Amino acid sequence: MPPLRSDTVFLLLLVVILLAALAVTGMETSNSPALVVSELGRFFETGGSGFTRDFATTADELAAILEARAVSGSKAESARSAVHLLLVIMGLILLLLLSSPAQRADFAHPTAQLVTAASLATMAYGYLFLNGMVDEALE
Repeated sequence: MPPLRSDTVFLLLLVVILLAALAVTGMETSNSPALVVSELGRFFETGGSGFTRDFATTADELAAILEARAVSGSKAESARSAVHLLLVIMGLILLLLLSSPAQRADFAHPTAQLVTAASLATMAYGYLFLNGMVDEALE
């Protein structure tokens, strides 16, 4: 078997590095074959120097995409923590209202129970809706 040329070894290393980076970052690999084919085509079209420049540009663009994903992930976690805080506040308000004997007697009325149930149902719907929005934004 003839020895591998240095550019062939470089291309194989490039493919392994790209696939490893995609696996580590958790990105979907649906676009990676197109990226690899594009980079290989660029290598054979332009040769070493043009390929190096184009590869650096592609690497910068991938880094920008990963940075944007990290920023959006932190913003999403901030939104989730705000939703959790609202749930805790609602629970504390109910706890304070039900801890007083006078307020507890008012909650025995069916209208108060319906209003409380409706507000809890609205909070549950809002929580699920906002979590869905956050998950959708991260996809």
